[in-house]
Amino acid sequence: MPQRIVLTGGPSTGKTAIIQALEAQGQLCMQEISREVTQAARQQGIEQLFVSDPLAFSQALFEGRKTQFIESGQIESPRVFLDRGIIEVFGPTGITYLIKNATVYLSSLQSGYIYNYAFTIFLATTVFLIFIGNITFSLLQIQVLL
Repeated sequence: MPQRIVLTGGPSTGKTAIIQALEAQGQLCMQEISREVTQAARQQGIEQLFVSDPLAFSQALFEGRKTQFIESGQIESPRVFLDRGIIEVFGPTGITYLIKNATVYLSSLQSGYIYNYAFTIFLATTVFLIFIGNITFSLLQIQVLL
């Protein structure tokens, strides 16, 4: 099983240029799959799959990168370089997006619960003080009568 080396990074940071340079030196490399996904979508009449259906785009990327990763493990070579990896599918439209939205949702729930908790404590304290006040007032009246 070869050592897999995944090049990762933001857009236009030189990953593909490094892959091309490594290929020129005779290293075994797997190209970025998003270009194939985009070309396949264009052949089906979808100009920009990422814009029109981001989820389908991410699913196609995941499947392609998963296949690349599996195939790269079956190659007889000391090392294989991959232009991006599986985990990068979970970027702005994947798991990061879900975690961010879940955090915002939980934060709003927590804020709501804190507000409701504070209101409940305020209401309970008020009722308690009124109740204790009535008892105290009643005890004072009883003492005055005695």
